[in-house]
Amino acid sequence: MTSQLGLSGGVESAPNRRQMLIGLMAAGTALAAPPFIRGARAAGKVSVYTTTHPAVQAKLAAGFTAKMGIDVQSIRLNSAALAQRFLAEQNGGQHICDVLTQGNDILLRKITAEGLLISLADREGVAGLNSFWKPNDHFIQVTASPGGIAYNPKLMPTGLMPTNWSDLVKPEFKGKIILTDPRNSETLVPFLLMLREEFGDDFLRKLGQQGLKLVPVTQQGVELVAAGEAWIVLPCNPGNLERYVGQDAPVKLAPMPPSPYWTSYLTAIPKTAPNMAGAKAWFDYTMSREGQAILCASVSVSPLDDVPGALPKPAGELKLPEIERALKQAKGLFDLLGLPA
Repeated sequence: MTSQLGLSGGVESAPNRRQMLIGLMAAGTALAAPPFIRGARAAGKVSVYTTTHPAVQAKLAAGFTAKMGIDVQSIRLNSAALAQRFLAEQNGGQHICDVLTQGNDILLRKITAEGLLISLADREGVAGLNSFWKPNDHFIQVTASPGGIAYNPKLMPTGLMPTNWSDLVKPEFKGKIILTDPRNSETLVPFLLMLREEFGDDFLRKLGQQGLKLVPVTQQGVELVAAGEAWIVLPCNPGNLERYVGQDAPVKLAPMPPSPYWTSYLTAIPKTAPNMAGAKAWFDYTMSREGQAILCASVSVSPLDDVPGALPKPAGELKLPEIERALKQAKGLFDLLGLPA
């Protein structure tokens, strides 16, 4: 006679023995983890506020969960919206964010000065980083992606593909260019400053006369170019095209301009992180060779050397976008483009 517990004549059935062995193996694996990882698992998921491209973030989160056994909740917004949400939550005493990754160093310097971030100086691999990768002990650049020009190869006439920013003012491109609106994000204003300092005021005036189509975020511009609504979108980095890999979509990156625009991914951990152990585990994984191989694969440069699949480091000196200096000139830059401030 078999009971509801699956016992027959007081002897445990074979399926239950297997389940017990699996349970013991899982328990042994959990106990083998370092104490802070066990604590992170017990605290639940890690909430990561990030500007990392969704497809890349999803792969990184999957790798982290598979290795650490900790679930990840990813909140993906642009830098301005992410900063607004984080500060509103902090001011309201709602502590949700465990890890903050975005490109605005002004925000991070401000909240560092206010004592809101922990120091990352003692995390593995941080001590030897230069000032581009470690602007401050409290926030670390975990990767950087070069920005250039994306185009629709089905629409672009032969021989006209742009190879430098200066090509954008060619008459053939009038009405064919999508620009991510620099008024929507402080991290894009340095892009205009770079163009002005490299090509002069007259270049920005001519660019503004090209009938630019503005979009709030680059990803929308990429989708419009792929749909044939324009020939070009800028500034665009490889991560913007990650979702189209293997799909034969009609959108590609043109050869990177000699002076690419760098998108920063600066990572910090707030002192109010609900899962502090999980936050540190996420940072350590992101900075590990395994994490860097996922994060940088074909889309960005790594702070580590010889990471498989990462884009090669440029020969010249890397510098953070000068957001604060650019913002002081924002009105003049917008005026040259014919954009109301």
